[in-house]
Amino acid sequence: MSNVSLGQHPHRIDWTMTSVLLAVLIQGAGALWWASGMDRRVSSLERDMAPLRAMTVTVGRLDERTDAMREATARIERKLDNLEERR
Repeated sequence: MSNVSLGQHPHRIDWTMTSVLLAVLIQGAGALWWASGMDRRVSSLERDMAPLRAMTVTVGRLDERTDAMREATARIERKLDNLEERR
């Protein structure tokens, strides 16, 4: 017996499988669209943050210099205190 003799058509479309496939394709397209939007946002943020990286290095250097000046000032004050004590 063939499928045609049982009343089934050999070229019949399975709508359930077609709708599942269509839903997966739509979700995939949506995921790609979302990912491209995220890529654009990340690229924009990286471009905006590039100058801040250089500033971070500068701030670190200034912080080290400030600590060195604080230590030098403390040494000078100790020496002045020692001189005042000797008088």
